[in-house]
Amino acid sequence: MAEVREHFPERARAEDSRAELQRAFEGSLGPWADRAPALAALFAPRGLAALEASLRLDGRAITGLRMMVEGVQREEAGAALDALGVPRPALLEAPIEAPFIVGWDAARRPPVAKLYLNLSDASADARAAVARALALPRPAHVIGLNLPREGAAETKLYAQREALPEDAPAPLRAWAEGLPLAGVVVCHALEDGALRPRAHFVAPRSDAPVDGA
Repeated sequence: MAEVREHFPERARAEDSRAELQRAFEGSLGPWADRAPALAALFAPRGLAALEASLRLDGRAITGLRMMVEGVQREEAGAALDALGVPRPALLEAPIEAPFIVGWDAARRPPVAKLYLNLSDASADARAAVARALALPRPAHVIGLNLPREGAAETKLYAQREALPEDAPAPLRAWAEGLPLAGVVVCHALEDGALRPRAHFVAPRSDAPVDGA
């Protein structure tokens, strides 16, 4: 084995990357852990640096089992959904060349695959064309889906803003008042044809004051 690694270093590095990814995926896929080998083979060229794990606070419990891969091309995103055993949605056929984000949340019951189309760099006209093609109620900077293996997908629309909207939660507005912001993202969930506020993401500027400083 050592001789093979010496004479074929690129192959050895690829095998190491695949093994590292498989271990990472097995630890984050929960009940979908049997899909780790296929996903590791798919994303081995990217390596561990491409993974973005996150935690969620639910009441008093902190949960993980969430993983995302950004900057994914259309066919690569489709292959990832195939590996997870999730049907491919119409979002993969959006009439635009733009990067996808793909991943999963295995802490949910049932687990879901996650797919986002990142239109942040697209023109307003292009975002409007995508919204029309997908029969969405309005354009979005990012379109997100939570995809179970069975049942309906959950659709989320993300809009970038310079400031919090007037209907943002009062405690959040009070916290952000007077704070220099780099930007705000507002998420709405599409439920029964209507958009309902889901979450607000606030990014303070790097020169924002820190409590106690």
